[in-house]
Amino acid sequence: MKAVIFIPTLTAGGAERVASILASTWSGYPGVSVTLVLMFEDEVFFPVDPRAKILNLGLQPNLPGLARMAAVGRALLAFRKLVLAERPDFVLSFMNKYNVFCLTALLGTGVKTIVSERDSPTEPNRRLNWAFRQLLYPRAGGVLTQSRESERHLNAKIRGLNIAVIHNPVPRTHPPAFGGREKFVLNVGRLVPKKGHADLLRAFSMLERPDWSLVLCGDGPLRGDLEQLAAELGVEQRVRFMGTVKDVGRWCARAGVFAFPSHFEGFPNALAEALVTGAPTVSYDCPTGPADLIVHGENGFLVTVGDVPALAASIRHLIDDAELAERFSRAAARTAEHLLPENICAEYFEFCRQAGAQ
Repeated sequence: MKAVIFIPTLTAGGAERVASILASTWSGYPGVSVTLVLMFEDEVFFPVDPRAKILNLGLQPNLPGLARMAAVGRALLAFRKLVLAERPDFVLSFMNKYNVFCLTALLGTGVKTIVSERDSPTEPNRRLNWAFRQLLYPRAGGVLTQSRESERHLNAKIRGLNIAVIHNPVPRTHPPAFGGREKFVLNVGRLVPKKGHADLLRAFSMLERPDWSLVLCGDGPLRGDLEQLAAELGVEQRVRFMGTVKDVGRWCARAGVFAFPSHFEGFPNALAEALVTGAPTVSYDCPTGPADLIVHGENGFLVTVGDVPALAASIRHLIDDAELAERFSRAAARTAEHLLPENICAEYFEFCRQAGAQ
Protein backbone atom coordinates (compact mmCIF):
# COMPACT_ATOMS: atom_id res chain seq x y z
CA MET A 1 0.00 0.00 0.00
CA LYS A 2 1.24 3.49 -0.90
CA ALA A 3 0.42 6.61 1.13
CA VAL A 4 1.23 10.24 0.33
CA ILE A 5 1.17 12.81 3.14
CA PHE A 6 1.03 16.45 2.00
CA ILE A 7 1.94 19.35 4.28
CA PRO A 8 3.52 22.74 3.51
CA THR A 9 6.59 22.35 5.79
CA LEU A 10 8.06 20.39 8.66
CA THR A 11 8.91 23.49 10.70
CA ALA A 12 7.97 23.68 14.39
CA GLY A 13 4.19 23.32 14.70
CA GLY A 14 1.43 20.97 15.77
CA ALA A 15 0.36 19.75 12.31
CA GLU A 16 3.98 19.28 11.28
CA ARG A 17 4.66 17.18 14.34
CA VAL A 18 1.66 14.95 13.65
CA ALA A 19 2.66 14.50 9.99
CA SER A 20 6.18 13.47 10.98
CA ILE A 21 4.89 10.95 13.55
CA LEU A 22 2.43 9.46 11.05
CA ALA A 23 5.05 9.18 8.30
CA SER A 24 7.55 7.55 10.65
CA THR A 25 5.05 5.13 12.18
CA TRP A 26 3.37 4.10 8.93
CA SER A 27 6.76 3.49 7.32
CA GLY A 28 7.21 0.70 9.83
CA TYR A 29 3.97 -1.06 8.84
CA PRO A 30 4.53 -4.21 6.74
CA GLY A 31 3.94 -3.58 3.05
CA VAL A 32 3.37 0.17 3.43
CA SER A 33 5.46 2.86 1.71
CA VAL A 34 5.10 6.53 2.60
CA THR A 35 5.98 9.64 0.62
CA LEU A 36 5.95 12.93 2.48
CA VAL A 37 5.45 15.88 0.10
CA LEU A 38 6.38 19.37 1.33
CA MET A 39 5.32 22.54 -0.45
CA PHE A 40 7.98 25.00 0.70
CA GLU A 41 11.74 24.91 1.04
CA ASP A 42 12.21 25.53 4.76
CA GLU A 43 13.81 24.19 7.93
CA VAL A 44 12.96 20.58 8.81
CA PHE A 45 12.35 20.73 12.56
CA PHE A 46 10.88 17.27 13.16
CA PRO A 47 12.78 14.06 12.38
CA VAL A 48 11.26 11.51 10.01
CA ASP A 49 12.06 7.80 9.74
CA PRO A 50 14.51 7.34 6.81
CA ARG A 51 12.21 4.68 5.32
CA ALA A 52 9.79 7.50 4.40
CA LYS A 53 10.58 9.33 1.17
CA ILE A 54 10.54 13.15 1.40
CA LEU A 55 9.90 15.23 -1.73
CA ASN A 56 9.66 19.01 -2.01
CA LEU A 57 7.73 21.14 -4.49
CA GLY A 58 10.31 23.88 -3.96
CA LEU A 59 7.93 26.82 -3.55
CA GLN A 60 9.54 29.91 -2.06
CA PRO A 61 7.59 31.42 0.87
CA ASN A 62 6.37 35.04 1.01
CA LEU A 63 6.59 35.86 -2.69
CA PRO A 64 4.85 39.08 -3.85
CA GLY A 65 1.42 39.01 -5.55
CA LEU A 66 1.86 38.00 -9.22
CA ALA A 67 4.99 35.96 -8.53
CA ARG A 68 3.13 34.07 -5.83
CA MET A 69 0.19 33.31 -8.12
CA ALA A 70 2.51 32.02 -10.85
CA ALA A 71 4.47 29.91 -8.34
CA VAL A 72 1.28 28.40 -6.91
CA GLY A 73 0.11 27.55 -10.43
CA ARG A 74 3.39 25.76 -11.14
CA ALA A 75 3.18 23.99 -7.78
CA LEU A 76 -0.36 22.75 -8.57
CA LEU A 77 0.86 21.13 -11.78
CA ALA A 78 4.00 19.76 -10.13
CA PHE A 79 2.01 18.23 -7.28
CA ARG A 80 -0.51 16.67 -9.63
CA LYS A 81 2.30 15.15 -11.73
CA LEU A 82 4.12 13.88 -8.62
CA VAL A 83 1.03 12.20 -7.16
CA LEU A 84 0.13 10.55 -10.47
CA ALA A 85 3.68 9.20 -10.68
CA GLU A 86 3.49 7.83 -7.13
CA ARG A 87 0.05 6.22 -7.75
CA PRO A 88 -0.85 6.18 -4.03
CA ASP A 89 -3.82 4.41 -2.49
CA PHE A 90 -4.63 7.70 -0.77
CA VAL A 91 -3.32 11.21 -0.12
CA LEU A 92 -3.60 12.68 3.39
CA SER A 93 -3.46 16.48 3.35
CA PHE A 94 -2.93 18.80 6.31
CA MET A 95 -4.08 22.37 7.03
CA ASN A 96 -7.13 24.08 5.61
CA LYS A 97 -5.90 26.21 2.72
CA TYR A 98 -3.43 23.49 1.66
CA ASN A 99 -6.29 21.00 1.70
CA VAL A 100 -7.96 23.25 -0.87
CA PHE A 101 -4.72 23.30 -2.89
CA CYS A 102 -4.47 19.49 -2.75
CA LEU A 103 -8.08 18.86 -3.78
CA THR A 104 -7.79 21.38 -6.62
CA ALA A 105 -4.57 19.83 -7.91
CA LEU A 106 -6.06 16.32 -7.94
CA LEU A 107 -9.43 17.11 -9.54
CA GLY A 108 -10.29 14.46 -12.12
CA THR A 109 -7.41 12.12 -11.20
CA GLY A 110 -9.48 9.61 -9.24
CA VAL A 111 -6.93 9.73 -6.39
CA LYS A 112 -8.66 9.51 -3.02
CA THR A 113 -7.81 12.49 -0.83
CA ILE A 114 -8.39 12.72 2.91
CA VAL A 115 -8.18 16.21 4.37
CA SER A 116 -7.22 16.93 7.96
CA GLU A 117 -8.65 20.06 9.58
CA ARG A 118 -6.16 21.66 11.95
CA ASP A 119 -7.51 25.06 13.03
CA SER A 120 -10.62 25.87 14.99
CA PRO A 121 -13.51 26.22 12.50
CA THR A 122 -15.01 28.93 14.72
CA GLU A 123 -12.21 31.45 14.09
CA PRO A 124 -13.50 34.69 12.50
CA ASN A 125 -12.65 36.23 9.10
CA ARG A 126 -12.48 32.98 7.15
CA ARG A 127 -15.26 33.57 4.58
CA LEU A 128 -13.25 32.92 1.39
CA ASN A 129 -11.54 29.91 2.91
CA TRP A 130 -14.92 28.50 3.94
CA ALA A 131 -16.29 29.06 0.43
CA PHE A 132 -13.49 26.99 -1.12
CA ARG A 133 -13.86 24.25 1.49
CA GLN A 134 -17.64 24.09 0.98
CA LEU A 135 -17.01 23.69 -2.74
CA LEU A 136 -14.21 21.12 -2.56
CA TYR A 137 -14.56 19.11 0.67
CA PRO A 138 -17.53 17.08 -0.65
CA ARG A 139 -15.08 15.72 -3.25
CA ALA A 140 -12.73 14.42 -0.53
CA GLY A 141 -12.74 10.74 0.38
CA GLY A 142 -12.82 11.71 4.02
CA VAL A 143 -12.38 14.55 6.49
CA LEU A 144 -10.49 14.26 9.77
CA THR A 145 -11.01 16.72 12.57
CA GLN A 146 -9.56 16.93 16.05
CA SER A 147 -12.49 17.65 18.36
CA ARG A 148 -16.19 16.96 18.75
CA GLU A 149 -17.04 20.66 18.48
CA SER A 150 -15.10 20.94 15.23
CA GLU A 151 -16.98 17.93 13.85
CA ARG A 152 -20.33 19.52 14.74
CA HIS A 153 -19.34 22.82 13.15
CA LEU A 154 -18.17 21.17 9.92
CA ASN A 155 -21.30 19.03 9.63
CA ALA A 156 -23.43 22.16 10.04
CA LYS A 157 -21.48 24.01 7.32
CA ILE A 158 -20.92 21.19 4.83
CA ARG A 159 -23.42 18.37 4.41
CA GLY A 160 -22.65 14.75 3.56
CA LEU A 161 -19.02 14.52 4.67
CA ASN A 162 -17.34 11.24 5.60
CA ILE A 163 -15.95 12.68 8.81
CA ALA A 164 -14.18 11.30 11.89
CA VAL A 165 -12.72 12.79 15.07
CA ILE A 166 -9.17 11.67 15.85
CA HIS A 167 -7.02 13.41 18.43
CA ASN A 168 -3.32 14.08 17.95
CA PRO A 169 -0.64 11.61 19.10
CA VAL A 170 1.39 12.41 22.21
CA PRO A 171 4.42 10.26 23.11
CA ARG A 172 4.34 8.58 26.51
CA THR A 173 6.14 10.50 29.23
CA HIS A 174 6.77 9.15 32.69
CA PRO A 175 5.81 11.99 35.03
CA PRO A 176 8.09 12.67 37.99
CA ALA A 177 7.11 12.20 41.60
CA PHE A 178 4.85 15.12 42.37
CA GLY A 179 7.26 16.69 44.82
CA GLY A 180 9.80 17.03 42.00
CA ARG A 181 7.86 19.80 40.28
CA GLU A 182 9.26 23.31 40.36
CA LYS A 183 7.82 26.72 41.17
CA PHE A 184 7.04 28.00 37.72
CA VAL A 185 3.94 28.40 35.57
CA LEU A 186 4.52 27.11 32.05
CA ASN A 187 3.00 27.87 28.67
CA VAL A 188 4.06 26.39 25.33
CA GLY A 189 2.88 28.03 22.12
CA ARG A 190 3.69 30.36 19.26
CA LEU A 191 3.68 34.01 20.30
CA VAL A 192 0.70 35.15 18.23
CA PRO A 193 -2.52 36.93 19.33
CA LYS A 194 -4.85 33.91 19.41
CA LYS A 195 -2.62 32.10 21.93
CA GLY A 196 -3.56 34.61 24.65
CA HIS A 197 -0.13 35.28 26.14
CA ALA A 198 -1.09 38.84 27.09
CA ASP A 199 -3.92 37.43 29.23
CA LEU A 200 -1.50 35.03 30.89
CA LEU A 201 0.99 37.79 31.68
CA ARG A 202 -1.78 39.86 33.28
CA ALA A 203 -3.01 36.85 35.25
CA PHE A 204 0.54 36.11 36.41
CA SER A 205 0.93 39.69 37.63
CA MET A 206 -2.16 39.17 39.85
CA LEU A 207 -0.87 36.04 41.61
CA GLU A 208 1.07 37.76 44.40
CA ARG A 209 3.36 34.75 44.64
CA PRO A 210 6.84 36.31 44.26
CA ASP A 211 8.68 32.98 44.56
CA TRP A 212 7.01 31.71 41.35
CA SER A 213 8.12 32.49 37.79
CA LEU A 214 6.47 32.27 34.37
CA VAL A 215 8.17 30.32 31.57
CA LEU A 216 7.05 30.85 27.96
CA CYS A 217 8.32 28.28 25.45
CA GLY A 218 7.77 29.41 21.90
CA ASP A 219 8.58 32.28 19.59
CA GLY A 220 6.70 34.54 17.22
CA PRO A 221 5.97 38.10 16.11
CA LEU A 222 4.55 39.23 19.47
CA ARG A 223 7.65 38.55 21.50
CA GLY A 224 8.76 42.18 21.69
CA ASP A 225 5.26 43.37 22.63
CA LEU A 226 4.97 40.69 25.32
CA GLU A 227 8.37 41.55 26.78
CA GLN A 228 7.26 45.18 26.96
CA LEU A 229 3.97 44.18 28.63
CA ALA A 230 5.85 42.12 31.23
CA ALA A 231 7.93 45.21 32.03
CA GLU A 232 4.83 47.41 32.29
CA LEU A 233 3.26 44.89 34.69
CA GLY A 234 6.41 44.81 36.80
CA VAL A 235 7.06 41.08 36.36
CA GLU A 236 9.81 41.12 33.73
CA GLN A 237 12.37 39.73 36.21
CA ARG A 238 10.20 36.64 36.78
CA VAL A 239 9.20 35.93 33.16
CA ARG A 240 11.50 33.78 31.00
CA PHE A 241 11.11 33.80 27.21
CA MET A 242 12.73 30.53 26.14
CA GLY A 243 12.09 30.68 22.39
CA THR A 244 11.32 27.50 20.44
CA VAL A 245 12.28 24.35 22.33
CA LYS A 246 12.39 20.72 21.19
CA ASP A 247 12.16 19.11 24.62
CA VAL A 248 8.63 20.29 25.44
CA GLY A 249 7.92 17.17 27.49
CA ARG A 250 10.83 17.88 29.82
CA TRP A 251 9.52 21.36 30.56
CA CYS A 252 5.99 20.06 31.12
CA ALA A 253 7.27 17.38 33.47
CA ARG A 254 8.97 20.02 35.64
CA ALA A 255 6.21 22.66 35.68
CA GLY A 256 4.33 23.36 38.90
CA VAL A 257 1.34 24.58 36.85
CA PHE A 258 0.64 24.52 33.12
CA ALA A 259 -1.50 27.46 31.92
CA PHE A 260 -3.17 27.47 28.51
CA PRO A 261 -4.88 30.79 27.63
CA SER A 262 -5.57 30.21 23.91
CA HIS A 263 -8.63 31.96 22.43
CA PHE A 264 -8.89 29.46 19.53
CA GLU A 265 -7.39 26.02 18.87
CA GLY A 266 -7.71 23.19 16.41
CA PHE A 267 -6.38 20.59 18.79
CA PRO A 268 -4.23 21.87 21.68
CA ASN A 269 -1.08 19.77 21.31
CA ALA A 270 0.79 21.57 24.08
CA LEU A 271 -2.13 21.09 26.45
CA ALA A 272 -2.31 17.38 25.61
CA GLU A 273 1.41 16.96 26.22
CA ALA A 274 1.15 18.78 29.56
CA LEU A 275 -1.70 16.51 30.66
CA VAL A 276 0.21 13.39 29.61
CA THR A 277 3.12 14.45 31.82
CA GLY A 278 0.72 15.01 34.71
CA ALA A 279 1.15 18.79 34.89
CA PRO A 280 -1.56 20.43 37.05
CA THR A 281 -3.39 22.39 34.38
CA VAL A 282 -5.56 25.47 33.88
CA SER A 283 -6.97 26.20 30.42
CA TYR A 284 -9.33 28.60 28.77
CA ASP A 285 -12.42 26.68 27.59
CA CYS A 286 -11.80 27.87 24.05
CA PRO A 287 -13.17 26.45 20.82
CA THR A 288 -12.02 23.79 20.13
CA GLY A 289 -10.18 21.05 22.02
CA PRO A 290 -9.64 21.76 25.74
CA ALA A 291 -13.07 20.41 26.72
CA ASP A 292 -12.19 17.15 24.90
CA LEU A 293 -9.22 16.71 27.23
CA ILE A 294 -10.15 18.34 30.55
CA VAL A 295 -13.04 17.43 32.82
CA HIS A 296 -13.36 20.55 34.94
CA GLY A 297 -12.47 19.90 38.55
CA GLU A 298 -11.25 16.34 37.87
CA ASN A 299 -8.04 16.62 35.87
CA GLY A 300 -7.79 20.39 35.45
CA PHE A 301 -9.62 23.71 35.47
CA LEU A 302 -11.53 25.18 32.52
CA VAL A 303 -11.94 28.96 32.59
CA THR A 304 -14.14 31.19 30.42
CA VAL A 305 -12.11 32.71 27.57
CA GLY A 306 -10.98 36.23 28.44
CA ASP A 307 -11.70 35.99 32.18
CA VAL A 308 -8.22 37.01 33.36
CA PRO A 309 -9.11 37.24 37.09
CA ALA A 310 -10.56 33.70 36.97
CA LEU A 311 -7.44 32.48 35.17
CA ALA A 312 -5.30 34.04 37.91
CA ALA A 313 -7.51 32.60 40.67
CA SER A 314 -7.31 29.08 39.22
CA ILE A 315 -3.53 29.22 38.90
CA ARG A 316 -3.27 30.54 42.46
CA HIS A 317 -5.55 27.74 43.69
CA LEU A 318 -3.20 25.10 42.27
CA ILE A 319 -0.14 26.87 43.67
CA ASP A 320 -1.63 27.02 47.16
CA ASP A 321 -3.41 23.65 47.33
CA ALA A 322 -0.76 20.95 46.91
CA GLU A 323 -3.24 18.15 47.52
CA LEU A 324 -5.53 19.34 44.72
CA ALA A 325 -2.59 19.88 42.39
CA GLU A 326 -1.38 16.33 43.00
CA ARG A 327 -4.89 14.92 42.42
CA PHE A 328 -5.12 16.81 39.12
CA SER A 329 -1.62 15.57 38.22
CA ARG A 330 -2.48 11.91 38.74
CA ALA A 331 -5.79 12.20 36.88
CA ALA A 332 -4.21 14.11 33.99
CA ALA A 333 -1.48 11.51 33.47
CA ARG A 334 -4.14 8.85 32.92
CA THR A 335 -5.05 10.53 29.61
CA ALA A 336 -1.80 9.14 28.16
CA GLU A 337 -3.09 5.76 26.99
CA HIS A 338 -5.60 7.02 24.42
CA LEU A 339 -3.14 9.54 22.97
CA LEU A 340 -0.20 7.15 22.51
CA PRO A 341 1.23 7.47 18.96
CA GLU A 342 0.75 3.78 18.16
CA ASN A 343 -2.97 4.05 18.93
CA ILE A 344 -3.60 7.36 17.16
CA CYS A 345 -1.50 6.43 14.10
CA ALA A 346 -3.47 3.19 13.72
CA GLU A 347 -6.76 5.15 13.88
CA TYR A 348 -5.49 7.56 11.18
CA PHE A 349 -4.31 4.72 8.95
CA GLU A 350 -7.51 2.70 9.22
CA PHE A 351 -9.68 5.70 8.37
CA CYS A 352 -7.48 6.67 5.41
CA ARG A 353 -7.30 3.06 4.19
CA GLN A 354 -11.07 2.69 4.23
CA ALA A 355 -11.63 6.09 2.62
CA GLY A 356 -9.10 5.23 -0.08
CA ALA A 357 -10.87 1.96 -0.84
CA GLN A 358 -14.32 3.51 -1.33
